[in-house]
Amino acid sequence: DIPYWSMVPAFTEAGPERENVSALGRFCAGVGSALIQIFTMMVVPALGAIGLSASGVTQEMIERNGFKYLSIGVAVLFILFITITCVNIREKSTVEMETASVGAMFRALIENDQAMTVVIAIVLVNSAFYITSNLIIYFFKYDLGGADWQGSYTTFNMVGGASQILGMMLLYPLLRKKMSNTSIFKMCLCLA
Repeated sequence: DIPYWSMVPAFTEAGPERENVSALGRFCAGVGSALIQIFTMMVVPALGAIGLSASGVTQEMIERNGFKYLSIGVAVLFILFITITCVNIREKSTVEMETASVGAMFRALIENDQAMTVVIAIVLVNSAFYITSNLIIYFFKYDLGGADWQGSYTTFNMVGGASQILGMMLLYPLLRKKMSNTSIFKMCLCLA
């Protein structure tokens, strides 16, 4: 979702419009992530059977094949949706400006200690989130095990994802009425 977040300032005005678009984007990213986590373990066994003969096939072979086909499908969808986004989103340009190069953007980031702090915090929080959310599958498979570990994994992700999305939809507007975005960010960083 990096292209989307880099485009938000370009096609929105500051204030409520930008907050609404950002909240909608965060909501859609959360739903998309939850759907992938929920349906992955349902789809992998079905996709894994494609092209494998019945004799001598192990569960490991089915999973490897299933993840391969799922990854190819996700990559194709990614390219399709990014293309749709790039073709249909137009910048609201109010001023003529020179476009900065990638090197100039990195220099500006490195020279701005406040922006660098935010970037480092975001990278650390996202790294922790993605590492734990991707390692949880191994916890369910090897520690909890059992014949229905995929069902437990799916249920866990459904409840967790729904809680996150509802928390974001209900809690953020309430906090926003009483706190500034900076205070909310600091509080969330400490809670994470």
